[in-house]
Amino acid sequence: MVFNSYTFIVFVFCTFLIYYLFRKEKLQFSVLLLASLVFYAWSNISLVFLLMSSLFVNAHYSFKVFNRSKDLKQKRRYAWTGVIINLSLLCFFKYSGLIGSLFDTSDMGSFLISIPLPVGISFYT
Repeated sequence: MVFNSYTFIVFVFCTFLIYYLFRKEKLQFSVLLLASLVFYAWSNISLVFLLMSSLFVNAHYSFKVFNRSKDLKQKRRYAWTGVIINLSLLCFFKYSGLIGSLFDTSDMGSFLISIPLPVGISFYT
């Protein structure tokens, strides 16, 4: 969905309309969350699973760092594991096209070039 399309304008209008019809914060939050997921999934729905996986990894390791572990070394290990997983995802999606262009004559190169770059991956990572 492109920002200057009629589809986007109608989508934003409907989202605001539904958002302001509900006066409870929990319902408004749900409306914005659902609208965000629909917007993100518009171009490629499979990328929503990547977003959800990243969210789960971040929540899991954050919970382990702040609530579960009493040992400082264990907390650092959990924190570094979360950071490494996130940076690995970011590097894979950001640089797979560049690496694929180096091997563009092989099947692996065409596969790497065909991997879509998720919208906002740098932001949510």
